[in-house]
This record gives sequence, structure tokens and C-alpha cells, in this order.
Amino acid sequence: MSDEEAEATRSELRWPFGCEGEAGDVLTPKGETCAKLSRLLEKAEVAAGEFSFGGETSSLPAIPGLVVDGVGSIPVPLTEERKDKLLALLQMKNPKWVKGIQKLGETVGDRLGFKRSKLNCELQELLVYGPGARETRHQEAKQDGVVATLEVQLPSEHSGGTLVKETAAYLPHYAAYFVDAPHAREEVTSGFQLMLKYSLSLPAEMKHLEDAKGDKPLSEELAEVLKGLDDDDDCFGMLLEGKYADKLIRCRGADALSEMDKTRYRALLEANSLIPEDKALVFYIECLNRSVKRYDGRVAAHKDPNWEEEYASWQKYDRKDEVTWYSIGGEKFGSALTTMYTNSIQGPKEKDAVTTFKPTFLNPGRLKLSQLWKSDGYSIDGGGGEDQMKTIELTRYAVFAWPASKNIDYSFRFVNNEAAAAALHAQEAVGADTLRQFMERASTEAAAKEKLRSMCRRYSYRDPSAAPSTFCQKMADLIVKSDDATLVSLVFDKFAVGEKF
Repeated sequence: MSDEEAEATRSELRWPFGCEGEAGDVLTPKGETCAKLSRLLEKAEVAAGEFSFGGETSSLPAIPGLVVDGVGSIPVPLTEERKDKLLALLQMKNPKWVKGIQKLGETVGDRLGFKRSKLNCELQELLVYGPGARETRHQEAKQDGVVATLEVQLPSEHSGGTLVKETAAYLPHYAAYFVDAPHAREEVTSGFQLMLKYSLSLPAEMKHLEDAKGDKPLSEELAEVLKGLDDDDDCFGMLLEGKYADKLIRCRGADALSEMDKTRYRALLEANSLIPEDKALVFYIECLNRSVKRYDGRVAAHKDPNWEEEYASWQKYDRKDEVTWYSIGGEKFGSALTTMYTNSIQGPKEKDAVTTFKPTFLNPGRLKLSQLWKSDGYSIDGGGGEDQMKTIELTRYAVFAWPASKNIDYSFRFVNNEAAAAALHAQEAVGADTLRQFMERASTEAAAKEKLRSMCRRYSYRDPSAAPSTFCQKMADLIVKSDDATLVSLVFDKFAVGEKF
């Protein structure tokens, strides 16, 4: 970690948005229900993986280096006169084979869906199939931590069996499948087929993914949990692992998500389609940002008696958490909203800082706090005789969800009037009374946010208001929907020209 990243993650700065713990701690969701959702979403990458596959492999040498105690080296292709020598213990002496198996195990694990878990690859059996040998349809016996089987067919002179190709006698082939996948082996009609069977197991810390390829679809498991959401946990954000930018999200919305983030989001979407309408969720994209500013006091520390040290470089100046909201399609709802601010010189001091947005985060990637809030780099303003300020940015995107039945209320509470207007605008029918009540609340919310903005302007040039023109356009459309022209005067009364939204 660079000095700037370490600086931005010092314990004295606290973690953004109410996150708690040490740098090496994995962020754990609050509440039993959201914790269960997060654990289930860990399965999404496995659920999206292949169930079984195989083919020729170039990562293994054609000569494995089979050595049998008391017999010596066993060359391949395997012929009838050599097969009896394999009835005793054997060892693999070719170092390229050992490295190749490790590499093949990683490739297989990735395709099975265990993209972030390095599977342990352990030799279990050496199998020799002669003429007439076959296996009927069966499943492997379950072993603790073992999730899949890898079979490698060594160069063998034979016909029949499941892995026969024209070049099968001279190149290694493999097949991989989950342990509970039914499989069979066709009859070997001539020669001898030589197989090495490896078990693929999860590391101890990832054994909860052992049944990720269960009989019940992941969407159904998620739906069962979503049905049980109550008022204490019905709003949550799924932290994304990809790196995104404002322009990309505004252009493509959820289509901009990386493969893994999109897989998890789609799992939630599919589950959402399976729950009753009164429990259905709506989704948003959110940019979470922490900005940490440091002041170079070597030039101007003596100007302010409140500096902690005179002439010290990069002293604490201010720290700010902001959120920017987007629709799932990429529509941006106003500018960033400040949810926490502290200033070492002008105040509020760190002990007085209040975080107004502390959501429940799902962390299906099991990222540590130091990974989640890792610096994106820094910039330095000033210089050339002027005061210098170093700004360190930490940014993380999330997909947020809350009940569709509370969409307007939560949009007012967490986002702004523009998002609430978009939620109301999405409804098929909007009556005049409903719109009138909406305007009253929007006016109240605007006044409250104006008070907050007046405080923010003292410290920051960034204005977290929604775009008035967009809000007014939505209000005009809603008035047309309501078919009540008297509401026009109410708009001018509550939201005069120049009013912030």
C-alpha cells in the first residue's frame, strides 16, 4: 500500500459511511437477513460457472514421469505388457507435470465458478481400464470440502472409454465435473486406458461455498430471504468490485457493470421477479466517495494559530463523505450529496462530525475494509509559491435496493426531490391529491436540504442540489397526468425560479 493509501485509511480518519473494524477485517453486513443475502450472493459466481467440461490440455507434458516403487519408470502410452507394473505404489517424478497440474487445477476452478478461490488439487487414484471395463451412471461420494473431480487421461493405446479422440493415445486429456454431477464411462473395447483422478477442494475459509451448485436455484434461495425483509433491513447496498466512472454509468447504467458484478446483480433481479408484488424491490446505482485533504503547512502554517504543527507538511485539513445517485438505467439524480464533513481548522471537529448516511452493505466479494476503501490516487493543487493542498480520493460503487412500495419515501430520505419525482413519474396514474401532497413534502425537503447546503458551501464549492430544470420538467409532466391545472400555481408558489431542489 502506498503512503497516500495508508494515510487515507488511518484509524483516526475512521472508515466511510459508518463502516467499522480494522484494516484487515472483512466487512460484515448488519443484521441476520442481510448477512444471509450476502452469503448467498457469494454463490453467484459459482452458480454462473460450468457444471462439467473437458478436452485436450497443453498445460501438461505428454510424459508424466510415472515411477512405481520397485519397478521404476513407466513409459506411456500404456500398453498391455506395462499395465501390470502399475499395481503397486507410484510417484510423479516429472516436475513439469506437478506444475502443470497446479495450473490446470486453477483453470478448472475458474471455469467451475471459483474465480477467487484457489482450489487444492490432490491425487486420489490411479485407474486402469482394460477391455470390457466400463462405469454405469453414478455420482462421486461426498468428502469434506471437496467440490469437484478432475480426471486426466494419460497417453494410452486404447479405444472406447469417454475421452477418446484421434490423438488421445499421445496427448493428455482431462474432464472436470462437480462431485454431485452424474456421469458414466463407456466401455473400453481394446487396449488399456490410464487415468489419474484428482480431488479439487476448497480452502478452509471458503468451505461455505461447498454446496453452491445445489439442487435449488440461487434465485429461489435469494427470493426466500427477500420475502423476509422487514422495516429494519429493507434497504441495503451491494458493494461492487469493479472500477467505474460517472461518464460510464451515465452512458450505460447497469450494463456497464463488470462480469461478476453483473452476475450478482442479475441474481438479485431474478430473485426479485419471484417474490410477491408487495415485497418487490427497486434498484439504484450509487457512487460512494471519501475525499481527504491535506495542507502543506511549510508555506503557510504560521498564518493560522489552529494548525497542529508549524511548518509541517501535509497536515490534516478536512474529510468529506459524499454520495451520488443514479437510476439503474444511468440517469443521474443531481450532484453529490455530502453525508459527513469535518474540518480541522474551521470545524466541525472530528469529535463533532456526524455521519448522516450509514447503510447496510452486502459484501459478497468478502473484501477487507482496506480493500474496499483503497485510495484511487491523489492530486495536488497549488504550488509555485502558493499554498498546496493534497486531495486523496477513495471511491466505491454499489447497487442499492429498497421496497418499491417505499420508493418515493426512501428517495426523499436518501436521495433528493428529483429522484422522488422520477419515482412518482414512473407510476401509471397520479391523482391531483397525491401530487399536491408530494409537492408539500418536496417543499419541506428542499428547505431542509437548503439549510444543509448553506453549511456545506462554507467549506466546499460543490453544490449537492438536484438539477431544478429536470425536477420542473417531471413536475410539468405529472401535472398533465393529474389533469389539474390549479397545480401549476402551486409549483410556482412552492418552487420559485432560482429555488434549489
